[in-house]
Amino acid sequence: MKKTKNKQKIKWITGLLFTSIVTLFGFKYYEYKHAYEKGILPIFKNDIDYIEMSFNADEGYEYHGKNGTHISIPKSAFRDKNGNLVTENVVVKFREFHDAKSILLSGIPMQMNDQRNNYMQSAGMMEIRAFNGNKELQLGKGKSINVSLAALNKVDENFNLYFLEDNEEWTELGKFETDSNQFKLDGLKAVETIPISPENPQPSDNDFIFLLSMDLKNAPYLKAFDGVEWRMIKDNDEDNPYDELRTGWDHIKIKKIKGKKDVFKITFKREVRLPGSEIVKNDRFSLNAQPVLKGRKLSNALKAYKKDLKQYEILLAQKEVEEQRLALESDLVNNFVVAKLGIWNCDRLTNAENYVCGTYEFDFENEFLPIFNKVKLYVVLNDQNGVLTFNNSDWNNMPFFPDENVELFAILPDLKVAYISSDIYRGKVNKETISKFFTNRIKFNSKIIPKEEAFAYIENLMTNNSITELANN
Repeated sequence: MKKTKNKQKIKWITGLLFTSIVTLFGFKYYEYKHAYEKGILPIFKNDIDYIEMSFNADEGYEYHGKNGTHISIPKSAFRDKNGNLVTENVVVKFREFHDAKSILLSGIPMQMNDQRNNYMQSAGMMEIRAFNGNKELQLGKGKSINVSLAALNKVDENFNLYFLEDNEEWTELGKFETDSNQFKLDGLKAVETIPISPENPQPSDNDFIFLLSMDLKNAPYLKAFDGVEWRMIKDNDEDNPYDELRTGWDHIKIKKIKGKKDVFKITFKREVRLPGSEIVKNDRFSLNAQPVLKGRKLSNALKAYKKDLKQYEILLAQKEVEEQRLALESDLVNNFVVAKLGIWNCDRLTNAENYVCGTYEFDFENEFLPIFNKVKLYVVLNDQNGVLTFNNSDWNNMPFFPDENVELFAILPDLKVAYISSDIYRGKVNKETISKFFTNRIKFNSKIIPKEEAFAYIENLMTNNSITELANN
């Protein structure tokens, strides 16, 4: 009898222990299925390149990007982990993110850890870090970096500045200021002036050439211009002054115009008595002209002209290149001050609960056991410039984005990628198929592709390749 009771006791303890283990395992598994890793987790590889700036820490550095982003790093700004001032050469690594595709590839989280329904719509994000050799540095006390980040996306009063603390959790740090890109404005102003084209000393068929008829007895000071041919310098479509030059003038005055090479102002005057009257009228006429050169003077002038023309063409080409460069810069920039190194984001916080929610289903779900496999789904919001991440355990309560430019990427257990294009998403999710008054359940058909191909595809999209290229393969 005693043995029977002992056996029952052992059986009861064993059962209780087994139940506890199963319960604990179930709880841990449930926790695993619903847990989200924190921090920066690139889904393919960390291949968003950094721009590297190498300089002496004592001297500081100014960086200006092709898109208009400008960074001003002060002198003696960096210290090592022990707080020692760095005076040697440093390398500052910088990269920026202005579209949802680059955010997706970076693996930078765009949802709050504790409230994952709150996600970010980015108006521009950047990462900046500093190194001395292999040692990562920090900004010294009282030191800061001024940043003007290219504003390629629209902002409103709901956008704020965020910092990714410990590369894991977003912390709001106030406002940033959106303003005109002063560097671009200054650059455009500098290239506004068109280089002055040199004047060919040889007259062309379209030039108006004339001689002055002068009374050298009464105006001996004009002797130097006796027999000189003149080429009139016209303003716009000014007519040739045939009648004026045929008139008999009492006085002719020739005066060199300051700042203009070999250009003279010729003024003609005369007194005219009106018929039957004692009134005397003063007639006056003037024009600008250059003397037409001959002989050695012409030869020397032609050599100078060819030299000046070559320089003019160089300056004109430089002007065109600078105008093309400035055209690529953003008209606006988001200005803020960086007091610590890491990832900074100009964001608007949005709640996914504001959208109609429902269930996402996929054709690939039958190919693996959802109960045992954890699958991540990335919702790429191209219009909102954000990326949302959901485990398959949460696909029964997902926000829908009707008629928006949305793409889906799911990382499958075999490391392949299931891709749903924007066209497919928009065809399935629109105002006719989604309603807050009904239970919403949408099934998507996907394109299964190797991970490497998906990575290349996203990179191609970032360089404006066709969105249909992959789907047609």
